[in-house]
Amino acid sequence: MARGAGFAIWQIREARRSANAQVAVGLFEDLRNAETVEKLRSICDLESGDFKCLPSDKKEEIDYVIDSFDMLGALTLNKIIDKKLAI
Repeated sequence: MARGAGFAIWQIREARRSANAQVAVGLFEDLRNAETVEKLRSICDLESGDFKCLPSDKKEEIDYVIDSFDMLGALTLNKIIDKKLAI
């Protein structure tokens, strides 16, 4: 019985790892697509006061990119993604 419970716990952990790995792959693909790269370039071109003048859709694009990097940080912190790979 203890073996069965141990095996079930192991399966749950592996299922979580697999799901997290799928999230990580999707995140990497999203951060590397042409649209996101263009968003990153436009963010880099901003001056400190420009954010106040941006239309709301551009602010949402910036928030999306920031959220993606936050997710990458969380996955790295929880050792789901290797630190070297994230960098």
